[in-house]
Amino acid sequence: MLALVQAGVGLAVVPESATAMHPDGVAFVDLADGQSPPVELAAAWRADADNPVLTRALALLHQALRGP
Repeated sequence: MLALVQAGVGLAVVPESATAMHPDGVAFVDLADGQSPPVELAAAWRADADNPVLTRALALLHQALRGP
């Protein structure tokens, strides 16, 4: 999604963690007002996927969820 924003195609609503990517030319604006409920997100992929990039991406997601 951020690649599309960076290309000037539109906008995206993303989780706060996406701000860590710092893509050139993309501005982030906080939408939370401090009283908003948390948003649950899910990852989705093909059940028969065997792409090594998927394995790495899932590992990074798990790492990000554990926090520092």
